[in-house]
Amino acid sequence: MSMPPVVRPVLRGIACLVIVLAAEGASAELRPSWECLPEETGIMVRVPDVRVFGEAVGERTKFGAVMMQPGRWKAIGSLLLERLGREAGEDVAEEFAKQLGRHGLSTDDLLSALAGDSGAAVVVRAADDAVRSPLVVLVGWLETAGDDAAGKLFAGIGSIAA
Repeated sequence: MSMPPVVRPVLRGIACLVIVLAAEGASAELRPSWECLPEETGIMVRVPDVRVFGEAVGERTKFGAVMMQPGRWKAIGSLLLERLGREAGEDVAEEFAKQLGRHGLSTDDLLSALAGDSGAAVVVRAADDAVRSPLVVLVGWLETAGDDAAGKLFAGIGSIAA
C-alpha cells in the first residue's frame, strides 16, 4: 500500500514532536548530579546547600566556632587576594568584591551559586595499557534553582583563568 507523498513528512514531524516532548518531560525529572557520576568514582563529597551547611557548622561545632570567627575570614580573604596578585587593603571584603566585579561577579552571585546542591568527586579511570598511569579527574558540580548563578560563576572563573 502506497502512502500519499504528504503523509511521510507529516509522520516524521509528529515523531520528532513526540521525541522533543518526551525529552522535555524527562528533563523535568533529571536525576541529581551526584547520582550521575561514573562507576569509577573513588570519592564524592556532596553538600545540599553550602550556606545552610556553613551556618550549621558554625553554630553547632567547636571547629565551626573557631573557623567562623571574622578574623579568620579576613585572613582567608587576604590569602585569596594575594593568590590573585592583588594586595589586600584595610577592608578585605570590599577589595574581594571589587575583584569579583572585574570579572562580572558579585558576592551575591557566589552565594546564589552555592544555594543549591553542589559537590566534587574524584574519578579514577584505568589506563588502556600497563605503561600509562591511571587518569585521575576532579569533577565538580553546582545545581541552582533556575537562575543562571552557576553559569555566571563559571563564566567569571573562565575570565579569571584566561
